[in-house]
Amino acid sequence: MRAARGSDRALEPANFYEWTVAALGQGIADRLSRPFNEKVWTVPMEEMDWRWLSDRVSVVDAERLVANAILDRDDDAWGPNSEFVFPRQGGTGAIWEGVARYASESIRYGMRAAAIDPAARRVRFETGETLDYEWLISTQPLDRLVEMAADAPDRVKEAARSLQRNRVEIVGIGLEKPMDSSVCWMYTPEAETPLYRITNFARYSSAHVPGGDTSRYCSYMCEAPHSAARPLPPGDLFEQAEETLARCGLIEPDDRRRVVSRFRHSIEYAYPIPTLGRDHALAAIQPWLEERRILSRGRFGSWRYEIGNMDHCAQMGKEAVDRIVFGQRETTLLGEAK
Repeated sequence: MRAARGSDRALEPANFYEWTVAALGQGIADRLSRPFNEKVWTVPMEEMDWRWLSDRVSVVDAERLVANAILDRDDDAWGPNSEFVFPRQGGTGAIWEGVARYASESIRYGMRAAAIDPAARRVRFETGETLDYEWLISTQPLDRLVEMAADAPDRVKEAARSLQRNRVEIVGIGLEKPMDSSVCWMYTPEAETPLYRITNFARYSSAHVPGGDTSRYCSYMCEAPHSAARPLPPGDLFEQAEETLARCGLIEPDDRRRVVSRFRHSIEYAYPIPTLGRDHALAAIQPWLEERRILSRGRFGSWRYEIGNMDHCAQMGKEAVDRIVFGQRETTLLGEAK
């Protein structure tokens, strides 16, 4: 309550951990925030900035907190994902496949860039083919973009090398068992599991189980972050995921014999980490690129987690085009979008 009333916020925090103590209190900071965030981000909270937090971590309202406790009321309508729509078929990829159909004649797939000559405004692909441009909008990871830019100075290369990210292992578990949980997703800060999030995918759409039959099947997506600084613990990740599902009460221990499918996928670029030095690095990289008519946008193109959701990325793409064609401001990138 002292943190909620603002008595610990007199000084500007130096890092994410100090912000958490001031905003949420020492108990929540140490018992929940640190174990969860250091699992997700794979770096100490003291190495992370706090200025990215506005739409990502809720700040406690003391009066509202007291009212909710008195009225025994859940308060779950905060944040950008408190309500959302989801495609009936095809997962989130169906959204972008639908968009792509409107520009299918202009899209070329399988063209992997190998080098960029900013002075000549030319991209060379792994096939040997080249393409000249007036403006280049890049959505590949910013560190890779700088690495393939022919004339990037050392200060820009060093800034790009300082950017940090984590990786995530995706584990899918399908069971021949009715979907009887109302949970959409849950977070797991506990040290006993390498997972940080579990998603009940059949709740999003019945098409995520065979025949759309949720009276017979259920499916869970489990995510385990890691990095060189914080590798995955030893052991079989499928077994660890199933044990966690049982520990969380999503399945019974003997339901593990009812597993009918398993899936695993590695995401090399999962979360761009908002470290203390990130903004300084971006201030060295992005202006240099833009002076050469290269706009690096998207989750890892901007390297800004706070505007890294799919809707943010789509909006950044539109606004980049509007800037080039109409001279308009990129409000999402600049943090001005409402």
